[in-house]
Amino acid sequence: MKKIFFIFFMAFVPLFALADSSKEPIFGKYGFQSQVYFERFQKYVGKTVVYLPCQPLSYLESNVFKTEKFVPGAEYVILEIKPKSGEVSYEDITITFQEKGGKNKLKMKTFAHRAYQFPFFFIDDFNADKPSLIGKEYKDPAVKGAYTITDVKLEKPETGDRIMEPVYYVSNPELNISFKTTNVEEMVKACLNEDKSGAYHSTLVKVEKPENASEKYGEVKTINEQGLTKYSFEDELISIIIFGGSTQFNFKLTNKSQNSIKLIWDDAVFVDYTGSTSKIMHAGIKYSQREASQPASTIIRGASLEDIACPICNVRYSDVLHEWITDSMYPKHISQGVKQIRLMLPIQIKDVVNEYVFVFDVEYISNHPERLSNDNGLMKIEGKPSGVKLP
Repeated sequence: MKKIFFIFFMAFVPLFALADSSKEPIFGKYGFQSQVYFERFQKYVGKTVVYLPCQPLSYLESNVFKTEKFVPGAEYVILEIKPKSGEVSYEDITITFQEKGGKNKLKMKTFAHRAYQFPFFFIDDFNADKPSLIGKEYKDPAVKGAYTITDVKLEKPETGDRIMEPVYYVSNPELNISFKTTNVEEMVKACLNEDKSGAYHSTLVKVEKPENASEKYGEVKTINEQGLTKYSFEDELISIIIFGGSTQFNFKLTNKSQNSIKLIWDDAVFVDYTGSTSKIMHAGIKYSQREASQPASTIIRGASLEDIACPICNVRYSDVLHEWITDSMYPKHISQGVKQIRLMLPIQIKDVVNEYVFVFDVEYISNHPERLSNDNGLMKIEGKPSGVKLP
């Protein structure tokens, strides 16, 4: 029985090691990487490391790695790495260090699968890479200038409890932005995303009849409610307050006529910025039944209907999230120029159907237009429209 258990356990040892080997070392490329096979640790023999513990020592450093005898900030040369008792084992290893420039030797008996957490920094590799790192640029054609690494130092970071880490000094002179960070790739990516940040905003510009696009039913007015820009329209039959969010239109429709009116949902149409059409679903319709027929909504004289209009072409089931999601009605990528989207709501009074077509201009509002290059393909808009809450 014991023999069977041993065989079963050993069969899974490489799997555990493989899982740990994929974890990011605490010092990135300048730190130990957990290895699936012991012999791969031999590439570290002969390398010079700096002992960079936490302050105070972490639980791992004091109880698992037991590195109290190492001097923080001191350099050591790795003399050898051996498995426990000379056996080839992924689990137990012994690393022998010698103080650089001295004769003092120290040993660390520990677990190979936790190598990515060893508090030792490969200083020679870092110094060899440093000349190629300084001057490295990160550019985006949409953003002015470039984020350039101006220096790299091993020093105490502004955040964290480790005594020293590699700190990158980065600057974009054209934007007058400078910072230092321990993760240059992530920080620069965040800066570029912020530089290009913004959102699409839709403006109702007219309401028209399909058979005569130049003929308008009435006047469009802008109103602000609790910091949100909405649009009002009315004629002798209806009044409506409407606005477009990122995934749907929200509206309140009031019947001004002397008769009941019907909103014919099956004939309602959305036209996206490419000219493609889609059916509409409204509140109360299940996502799974979005293609099915939808009963008309009746509004009696003087009453109102608050509802939404969502293009069903943007509704889909996510196999990743395991739920229904709705994609944006706006362009997927930030693009230059003003786009248009349209919503047609058919209103029936007695036997007459009036097709109200709401035409929206869509443009991208940049949070930082001053950071964008002139030929970037983005909408460069000086500031945000007053009172607009971006969807």
